[in-house]
Amino acid sequence: LQGIRDKLPYADVRYEVGCELSENFPQLEPISSEYLYTNADLKEHGVKALYYNNPSRWGQPKHEVIEDSLNKVWWDESPYKDIPADNFGADFETYIRIPEEGKYALGVEGFYGYKYYVNDSLVFKYSTVHHPRKKFYLRHCKAGEVLKVRIEYKHEKVNHALVRLLWGRSDTDGQIERAVALAKRSDVVVLCVGINQNLEGEEMTVKTKGFSGGDRTEIGLPDTQRKLVKRISELGKPVIMVLLNGSPLSVPEEHNAVNAVIEGWYGGQAAGTAVADVLFGDYNPSGRLPVTVYRSIDQLPDFTDYSMKGRTYRYFAGDALYEFGYGLSYTTFEYTDLKVPERRETNKAVEISVKVTNTGNRDGDEIVQLYVSRHGLPFETPIRSLKGFKRISLKKGEARVVSFTLQPEELAVVDDEGRIWAMPGEVLLSIGGKQPDKKSLENKKVIEKKIELTGEKINL
Repeated sequence: LQGIRDKLPYADVRYEVGCELSENFPQLEPISSEYLYTNADLKEHGVKALYYNNPSRWGQPKHEVIEDSLNKVWWDESPYKDIPADNFGADFETYIRIPEEGKYALGVEGFYGYKYYVNDSLVFKYSTVHHPRKKFYLRHCKAGEVLKVRIEYKHEKVNHALVRLLWGRSDTDGQIERAVALAKRSDVVVLCVGINQNLEGEEMTVKTKGFSGGDRTEIGLPDTQRKLVKRISELGKPVIMVLLNGSPLSVPEEHNAVNAVIEGWYGGQAAGTAVADVLFGDYNPSGRLPVTVYRSIDQLPDFTDYSMKGRTYRYFAGDALYEFGYGLSYTTFEYTDLKVPERRETNKAVEISVKVTNTGNRDGDEIVQLYVSRHGLPFETPIRSLKGFKRISLKKGEARVVSFTLQPEELAVVDDEGRIWAMPGEVLLSIGGKQPDKKSLENKKVIEKKIELTGEKINL
């Protein structure tokens, strides 16, 4: 949101939470000091905080203060100079006033460990040296209800200290209606959807549709978000869908419903600026997928089938939603003049060159990809294998010759016993900005030639 606003300082850029991440899995944000009080009489805003110079909170606190809210991210520093950065504890106590009736998610994000109490009862706890984690529970609250919340926090052994008091509304239908109302008043909609580290990961206890622990049982968007995309796309507004995810998301219906899709993965600190650069054409995208994105889970073998058949671009013969190596640009590239020898001995390297031309009206980067296919052998081989790639920058109208050298082991095959052979026979070389298919070959986005390997069969 900030990245877009920075690009358009004079535009009216508005924002709404679209829906819950998944069923009964609201989006969480820090609780504003507006709803936090030091006592049940609600006369003073804030959070009572006691800071100790040890994680067990022994002895007298080193500091006793009133914090405006609880949204602390110290990272490798400490709350105070007389407290060690990787070995301290804290107690936090506040009273939360509920603004309106509804189902709320109430929780904490913290690292290294914490216990969360509501009305003096322990609700949950968390402790690990691996990573921060958000935890929450759902509670139906009445308007004006006051909840006493206490957090026992400890930090030891590692850096990256943080503790945040969070909440969110479990109100997908209401959120979608507000998002639709905002979209109706907008010229263009940037719709950010996906999953996050609170839904997928290790050592987790997530229980929501499509997820089991930290594993995924479905590969599409959660149902709440699918409903949001459908409602927004039905408005007839231009819609750009930005995916934020760690593992691939299957979005065939959403792909057809929106005008553009940006795969953002899990972005870093400058992700908002990077996405805005792509949206407004200040950067010409050139990324390529490092995975296969399937159309549905039905295209995948059973989870307990450990063979590679039907998995990854090397053995998947179906129609992928986005294939390995796929990616678009604001310009176009053409491949011509592929030069390879007609034949080569199995123990010799193969020199390859191709002419790449930027045929569009924008400068851009192309990822030249070289695939090798070996078929007709007495054992199963991959459909194709990526054997080389190069990133090149071309001005509009510029052409360049790109060269590769394939060594004997890069043209070799592996038999059913795991032995590696440089074998005589036909080799198909495909080179372009993506994997070969009928359309890309017709449009010269990919070009192919065959080479005959001759000579002895050599065990490498």
